[in-house]
Amino acid sequence: MLPDDALPEGFSQNVYTIVEFRDVNGLTELTITEKGWTRSLMSVFSYVGMHQSLDKMAAYRACSLEPSETAKGK
Repeated sequence: MLPDDALPEGFSQNVYTIVEFRDVNGLTELTITEKGWTRSLMSVFSYVGMHQSLDKMAAYRACSLEPSETAKGK
């Protein structure tokens, strides 16, 4: 671990992420929970970065589906 004064302002080493997957009628529900952030510019960057990553994952998944799978909503 780094000393707190070596971290960017608003960043904490006590942040942790919980990722949960759940089956919902044959589809997968994804829940991501981050805890330990204080409201800061770093927390905003984290939020934006997470959403960019999820958007890329969704786009990749959409491109890899067969047309028949897309119609089924998988």
